[in-house]
Amino acid sequence: MNLAGNPEFAVIQKKLASQLQTHLVRTKDPRALGLEAPWDYYPYYGLRRNKNWRVDPKP
Repeated sequence: MNLAGNPEFAVIQKKLASQLQTHLVRTKDPRALGLEAPWDYYPYYGLRRNKNWRVDPKP
């Protein structure tokens, strides 16, 4: 059961979101700092079931 967006759990969801954001900033996650995440553009070498799939080019 997906409880995201359920008003009964809004306080818990807000607390968890805050904890996650704090952790991302503390660990210097580039996306939390407004920077580019280089791993979003790494090539994928695993099994591709969709042969037309490819990594987006860097903007």
